[in-house]
Amino acid sequence: MISGAPSFIDPDQLAQIGDLQLLARTVVDGLSAGMHRSPHTGSSIEFAQYRPYAQGDDPRFVDWKLFGRTDRLHVKHY
Repeated sequence: MISGAPSFIDPDQLAQIGDLQLLARTVVDGLSAGMHRSPHTGSSIEFAQYRPYAQGDDPRFVDWKLFGRTDRLHVKHY
């Protein structure tokens, strides 16, 4: 045992408890996070691929950082 560390359960008693299941008494914050469908498209960190910009594409989906590096307009597909 590490000196100075608190001991809550005796290791011998813990060894005698075979299959112990613990349950939370309260709901944990964020339990259902990510389980709903977002109404905002194109706001994800990850995206599927790039495609060249075509006239009429929404400029919100242009990757401006890629444009700064390549001088070509590309649109992100999410």
